[in-house]
Amino acid sequence: MKIKDLDPTQSLAGIRFRYPGDNELYYWASQWMKGVWGQKEKGAEQIYPLFVEDISECMEWEVVTDETI
Repeated sequence: MKIKDLDPTQSLAGIRFRYPGDNELYYWASQWMKGVWGQKEKGAEQIYPLFVEDISECMEWEVVTDETI
């Protein structure tokens, strides 16, 4: 499933996804026009900037659940 397939009323905060830039798993913390702030562990203090050319690219990222790991 991709982020674009989620319920449009659902918050993205806390969604686990695979970032294609490094193929690592992150939790969605926040976003801005050129990327997403991701956490490697849910609720972690450290966040990572995950850059994109256009924020709409994020809609194609894979949502990862325990079943898809």
